[in-house]
Amino acid sequence: MQLAGLGEIKTIELIKSVTSKKSKFIKVGIGDDACVLKDGTIITTDAYMQDVHFSLDYFNLFEIGERVVCGTLSDIAAMAAKPIALFVSALLPPNLEQKNLKDLYKGMLSISNKFACEIAGGDIVAYPKLGFILTAIGKSDNAKLRSSAKPGDHLYITGYCGLSETGRLALKNKLSKREFNQSIQRHTCPEPRIKEALKLKKQINALIDTSDGLSTDTFHIAQESNKKIKILYDALPIHPETKRLALRLNISEKDLILNSGEDYELLFTSKYKNLPSNISGTRITRIGTVEKGSGVILIDNNRLVNILPKGYDHFRNNDIE
Repeated sequence: MQLAGLGEIKTIELIKSVTSKKSKFIKVGIGDDACVLKDGTIITTDAYMQDVHFSLDYFNLFEIGERVVCGTLSDIAAMAAKPIALFVSALLPPNLEQKNLKDLYKGMLSISNKFACEIAGGDIVAYPKLGFILTAIGKSDNAKLRSSAKPGDHLYITGYCGLSETGRLALKNKLSKREFNQSIQRHTCPEPRIKEALKLKKQINALIDTSDGLSTDTFHIAQESNKKIKILYDALPIHPETKRLALRLNISEKDLILNSGEDYELLFTSKYKNLPSNISGTRITRIGTVEKGSGVILIDNNRLVNILPKGYDHFRNNDIE
């Protein structure tokens, strides 16, 4: 079977089945947002390609630099860890202007400096399109995992569902930037929720970031924790810009909310029912519960519907349109 038929989740499972090996240094390997070493070191790596993760039609080089660092450091946030260092391997077109290269790295620094995370090395390769492989190093004395959800936990999310995809579609369809300002900002510069994760750490059981979409990332927690998760659709935080865009483009608001990737919000479970509704200026919403069992259930208009992981998949068509 080709990878297009296998899909991203099963492709990762196949790789894991081939490569999985116990090491005296590694506490958590393939299967979470990052690798956790037994000394508390966190390591994650991410790849970004032009026309897959960003488009030069509506991104400038500074914004691209910001965005790739945001996405990579979000994996550190997803472990409730503090970032320490970043390594950037860049695929650079030979005709790229020096000024543009400087803008690119200034964008990276604008984010990494916010979190006292040094760009400590990397590599450069000539290539026809822009591309990046970023590796981030972090530290945590108690990394949070996808596999720690417990029956009786409550499911929470920071920010809004589908806001980044709202911004992407607004840019792609050349809609008013003033009308879709917040969603465009979340798409171009999805600042990682590191501060929020560190402040909430003691209240969190299981944790992931919503890089692949709510349906897929909830599935990851349910699968890795071997639990059933129920999502209350009416509780989901939906930004007015998302509602407006769904009507404007005549697309499914529900698909946009459940299956859009790259929001880079924190999705987590906690035994506490009444966490603060705002941390560091970021909205926090209780959206579901954890039970014994398996799978993800959506409760919508008093109907219980099994939902599948239909978020971003690199081997399939992912455009909402």
